[in-house]
Amino acid sequence: MLNLSKTSVLMVFATVMSFTGHAQVAAEASLTYNKLKDNNVLLRAVLTDAQESEPLANIELGFYSIQDTISTSLGKAISNEEGVAVLQGLSFESLLQKQDHTFIIAVEVLDENYQLTSREFTFSDVNMQLSFDEIDSVKQIVVTISTWDELGNLVPLEEADAYLYVPRMFSLLPIGDVYTDEEGQGMLEFPTDLPGDLNGGLEIIAQIEDHDEFGNVAVSESVNWGAPVTYETSKLPRALWSPDAPLWMWITFIVLMVGVWFHYGWVLINLRRIKYHSSDSELINYED
Repeated sequence: MLNLSKTSVLMVFATVMSFTGHAQVAAEASLTYNKLKDNNVLLRAVLTDAQESEPLANIELGFYSIQDTISTSLGKAISNEEGVAVLQGLSFESLLQKQDHTFIIAVEVLDENYQLTSREFTFSDVNMQLSFDEIDSVKQIVVTISTWDELGNLVPLEEADAYLYVPRMFSLLPIGDVYTDEEGQGMLEFPTDLPGDLNGGLEIIAQIEDHDEFGNVAVSESVNWGAPVTYETSKLPRALWSPDAPLWMWITFIVLMVGVWFHYGWVLINLRRIKYHSSDSELINYED
């Protein structure tokens, strides 16, 4: 039978603990970028455990732009409970490599307990424009999407999906989607019942969503195609659905309440009279 001294056991335990303490967790990262309508960029990285496929929270990530093998720091962000780290407020022109209209973003995990050190993502630039046509009283939104070839020439992008929205108070209202043809154009008939501002003004947003090559790209234009709406408030009439009830309801309520309290008072008066007369009766019987 093998005998181990206490010193040997402690040495083995310390060795195991040292290896365990330095074990790294394998991590996976994905990246999407949003090219916003103001030509700014929002980067969104999702960090997950490679084995458990669970989100990794409270992990610091570094974002870098790589141009001509030169890495430039864009900033840092910490992942939330869903493993999402967001970096925003970046200029698109600062990321773009002019020679081929692409840009490379590297994502680095700034935590020595995780195995993923750096991963690069490459996206291509895309040109998207909105125009508005009205033919025979039919209003159409025209979305034109194009990209650049290897020689730097602008070419139409075929078979691309773009989704169109109108901003509302708390969200974007979808009004349809287009699918580009060989000329890189897609058309959507504009709905005629959308409320706009006082002059019928609306903001139209066209967006490419979660594209493998282009990411998320959005453009917007304004057009006076909405139904004019005035948002001035006026006094509501007296009605059952308004804060001011009709007069007949107030009169009925007052009459009922006066009747109820009159009967309460009448009962109290009679109770007092009964008590008074009962005391007089006791006094007469005592004198007899």
